[in-house]
Amino acid sequence: MKSSFDGRVTLWDSATGRHLVTLVTLSAAESFDWLALTPEGYESSSPGWSSQGQWRTSGEMVPPEMVSKSLLKPDLVAKAVRAEPIPAVSFAK
Repeated sequence: MKSSFDGRVTLWDSATGRHLVTLVTLSAAESFDWLALTPEGYESSSPGWSSQGQWRTSGEMVPPEMVSKSLLKPDLVAKAVRAEPIPAVSFAK
């Protein structure tokens, strides 16, 4: 595990050195939001984080629903934390 001053914590597989997941916190007076992100791009987050996030591709805003359908996968993030293999991201059209 590695932490930094900006609120990030990175989990590594101690046996292989493989990056498993990055945890990010966003603290405000009224809420405490978090994001767990795998190197493959899968995520799990608090409801508040989801409402604040924005996605862009090629300079264009992308509706969160398009991204979350492919990347919002708490079950795969949990597998990554346990150092279990997870599939590459596949974007459905």
